[in-house]
Amino acid sequence: MLNSTTRSFAGHKNRIRILFRGIVCVIPGTLITMENDVSDEYFYERRLPAINELVMAQVHEIDDNGIVCKLLEYGSIEAFLPFSEVTRKRLRSAKDIVQKGKTKIFQVIRVEKGYVDLSKKYVTPELSNEGSEKYEKGKHINSIMIQLAKDADISYRNVCDAIAYPLYSICDQRAEEAEEVLERNHPYYILKDWVFNKGVYSTKNTDDSLPSGYSTEDNAEHIDYQEEIDLAFSKIKFMKPSNSSSGDGLLDKLEKIIRQRMTPKESKLDLTVEISCYTYEGIDAIKKVVKDIKTRHPDISIVYKSAPEYIMRCTSIDETRTRERLLIVYEDLKYNMEKVGGLVAMATQKSTSSETVI
Repeated sequence: MLNSTTRSFAGHKNRIRILFRGIVCVIPGTLITMENDVSDEYFYERRLPAINELVMAQVHEIDDNGIVCKLLEYGSIEAFLPFSEVTRKRLRSAKDIVQKGKTKIFQVIRVEKGYVDLSKKYVTPELSNEGSEKYEKGKHINSIMIQLAKDADISYRNVCDAIAYPLYSICDQRAEEAEEVLERNHPYYILKDWVFNKGVYSTKNTDDSLPSGYSTEDNAEHIDYQEEIDLAFSKIKFMKPSNSSSGDGLLDKLEKIIRQRMTPKESKLDLTVEISCYTYEGIDAIKKVVKDIKTRHPDISIVYKSAPEYIMRCTSIDETRTRERLLIVYEDLKYNMEKVGGLVAMATQKSTSSETVI
């Protein structure tokens, strides 16, 4: 446990950074005000994390009292990690677990008067993956807001107030009302569906339909918040980029950025199968069945590798559906080969991603 002197010292820097952000440079006899720039990036509208929240933090300093970290999702404000909260095992040196400059997922255990205390002790691998996924999606949204603010010559904070923060509020409201953990409950999916799924979300600022793209069955979970989403996007019409006379130009810029950053990559899945036939027809039976399968399933290619292996290949933007599609065709191939006295067995699966169809 930390004594009062240690906690006071650790939290003093936090309080300065939080309460006086924007008027920090004090020179004798002079007070200099500084505008917030993009370096003070707050992923969320709140300025401090909640208790038990998983946060991504970078180790900034290791001293005799504990570890000082910077919260990357909250404008790089400082938080304190006591040595007693690093691990449940006996600790000889903090450097065995955390190194300066490294980023890790921590859990917030205390937030009080600007003090933020962290813990690594009870962060399991599952919680670490959950926190990393949350951070990566938030980082993606934040990068879009930064790019939009730069392209439209608008304040970064104003862009977040109009787009990102209202969408986070919608997702938080939905999580509070739900009885179980929701999937796809993040602004990342809202913006992605807004551009790539025609008709899922509308905006009151545009008369034309949004461009169509890939579709997903999971988008229905946001439909009951259509009015709130419309309201969030409607704020954009009051923001005028420097090179446009209306908010529609900002919507166009937002859509262009999302298309550049969120266009789904095509997933290529290879399934290696072993095909053999020891009847009189032999290889001729295999060729006939393979040709018939390729005719009835033009989206699947079957390429000879080396006896008795063949490669079944399918390319799509949805890897899960690609895998399901391959398995369906595999069963069809197996059924038809057994009819002519042949055998089909699955060998290995290998997944890759590519932006072009192979």
